[in-house]
Amino acid sequence: MRQRLSFWQKFFYGFGDTSNTVSYTITSLLFLFFLTDVAHLNPALAGVVLLAGKFWDAVTDPLTGYISDHLRTPLGRRRPFFIAAALPFALTFVLMWIVPQQLSQGGLFVYYVFAYSLHITFFTAYAVPYQALAAELTGDYDERTALNSFRMFFSIVLGLVAAVLPRAIVERFVSAPRGYVAMAWAAAAIIVVPPLVVFVATREPPLAAVGRRARDSFMAEVRQVLANKPYRAALLMYLFTWMGVDVVSAVFLYYATYVVHMEAQSSLLFAILFITAVLFLPFWVWASGRLGKKTAYIAGTAFVVCVLAVIAAVPVPSPWVVYTLLFLAGIGISSSHVLPSAIIPDCIELDELESGTRREGMYYGFSTFLQKLASAGAIAVVGVILSLGGYVAGAVQSPRSVLTIRLLVGGFSGFIFLGGIVSMLFYPITRERYQDIQRQLAERKAAASPETGA
Repeated sequence: MRQRLSFWQKFFYGFGDTSNTVSYTITSLLFLFFLTDVAHLNPALAGVVLLAGKFWDAVTDPLTGYISDHLRTPLGRRRPFFIAAALPFALTFVLMWIVPQQLSQGGLFVYYVFAYSLHITFFTAYAVPYQALAAELTGDYDERTALNSFRMFFSIVLGLVAAVLPRAIVERFVSAPRGYVAMAWAAAAIIVVPPLVVFVATREPPLAAVGRRARDSFMAEVRQVLANKPYRAALLMYLFTWMGVDVVSAVFLYYATYVVHMEAQSSLLFAILFITAVLFLPFWVWASGRLGKKTAYIAGTAFVVCVLAVIAAVPVPSPWVVYTLLFLAGIGISSSHVLPSAIIPDCIELDELESGTRREGMYYGFSTFLQKLASAGAIAVVGVILSLGGYVAGAVQSPRSVLTIRLLVGGFSGFIFLGGIVSMLFYPITRERYQDIQRQLAERKAAASPETGA
């Protein structure tokens, strides 16, 4: 079994998620508005830019995982991606926020599809190997939960900062195009650092220690990954969990604006939710150590579902009730951030035991690929339900529309989270089963070592 990690090893690995969070959060919140209101791209074309980027993103995730699994260098399989992607990752982010002069609508469309897709390419080139590295840094059942909690700490904190600070930078400039470019350079200065830090601060185990590399074709490996029964249960749990988180995030501002009429306090509401999630990360690491990952996940997610049910049931709660509910929701959402990504690596060890191969990149790339498609589909359904419920942008909402928003943020998202709980009921890898897998792997590697005389 691999040695336990020091505090600083976990800290610097977790810090590596800063680049992904800053890029993803700023793009999610501001890019569409920038395209339509600053670059003056037709809204329909702007939507296609985002769609094209999402499609390319989904395609590159499993391919990058496949390539990183097969890479063999003196620096390892994952770390070369960090050093190669750092600067392009940052510079291509700036390209997205430049407004080219004297271009037609067609020219602007081509430019932003190219810039966005190029940035996503380098985003993926860093993010997928970075996530796959977690399964190689430690094989300890509980240490993986702790390692992921450090990553989620930086993800949540920087997500909150990236939701507030970029807009403040833009507003300091009279010229919006100049403001967005200044914001992009400030973000790029942050994005370039974490991949380099992770490159320096981490070491991959020797290739001999992580098992034989997979040598099948890309599609053959996809089929083998999906043949892993525990992974199928963990994958469904992962998809349902992040679909639920994304739906809550997408509908929350509608809830704050039209249900509880606290749009002016929306930053405070987000802060309560996410700061609580950060503060309770250590609790869920502790709960996982005491109860096991499966039981801790079910308990945390069930708690979220109960809080969401109250949100759906209470018509117009007072501000202090809203604050309390968000605090409670943050406790449960914290488990949704730390536990799903700590469960998937355990399935990789089972795959190695059964097939003799290590393919962390494929597992993480495929999980991310499906998660992005599932979340995009869930958000699309939210839009359809809002429309059917009579929502009118910027207007005083009808009682039917307000009810629809309440049911979306509390009922629909809660139903999705329930899917994660049901999926986990079929997940068979307990702490004891995982330790048995590790024991068998250690015995196999010892028997195959030249020192044993094999």
